[in-house]
Amino acid sequence: PDTAFIVSADHGESFGEHGVYTHGQSVYQEEIHVPLLISLPDGALPPVTLRRIDLPGPTGESNRLTLSARAPFLCLGPGPETVEEQAQAVRALGGAAVLVHGALAPEALTTLTGFAGALFWGPEPAARAYARALSERDGPILPLITALPDLGHVALERHVCVDTTASGGNAQLLAAAGAAQAVSRNA
Repeated sequence: PDTAFIVSADHGESFGEHGVYTHGQSVYQEEIHVPLLISLPDGALPPVTLRRIDLPGPTGESNRLTLSARAPFLCLGPGPETVEEQAQAVRALGGAAVLVHGALAPEALTTLTGFAGALFWGPEPAARAYARALSERDGPILPLITALPDLGHVALERHVCVDTTASGGNAQLLAAAGAAQAVSRNA
């Protein structure tokens, strides 16, 4: 339910239409029509971008690493000072924190929604109870962090690699087709 589906391509494909069985050989719709399908969960908002890094690649290739904030983390303490320290640690990494003041029954974690994990720096028996409750949830398994969080806890990593050489080839093909049409009109 929390998954976004995005499907795209760099070109279409001919399967015998107009006598063509490949791509890059014509400018018919079958080859130049590029699909883009996007399906977001209900109420989904774009993620908050923490960092965007353009990485080197071969000529004609674009590589981008984007770090986006995960859903907030519950800061369970124990105690108000520890809750504040946990929240500061999450925020320092660019994440969002929900401060829980007072004791939260472990069973509550089985039904609460809208968070990516929990921090708890208290006694081991209580930590085990929180971890067990998180493991009993429907859906993805959420972490119980019993030490300082790191960037991998609070951020999602997305790497997009685009090979632009195909689009360059298609641009050359379109230019050649345009030139051929101009010649045929002048003849």
